Amino acid sequence: MEQWREATNKVIAKNLLDHIAELTNGRWYRSETLDHTGRRTERYTVEIDITNRPDSSVPNVSGSDTCNS
Repeated sequence: MEQWREATNKVIAKNLLDHIAELTNGRWYRSETLDHTGRRTERYTVEIDITNRPDSSVPNVSGSDTCNS
């Protein structure tokens, strides 16, 4: 039963990432990491192009993060 839950959660996560990418006109991708101890992890990144937005340096959404770090 636990394998079924894990597989379902991965499908839900992929679906949510697809929707985020669609809503933001971006894309997402998955990468794997491997550290020196042999520990493997997955990383999901959503990438959004901000160069074509009008005055992209000034956020116009209340609560926007103004930090670029």
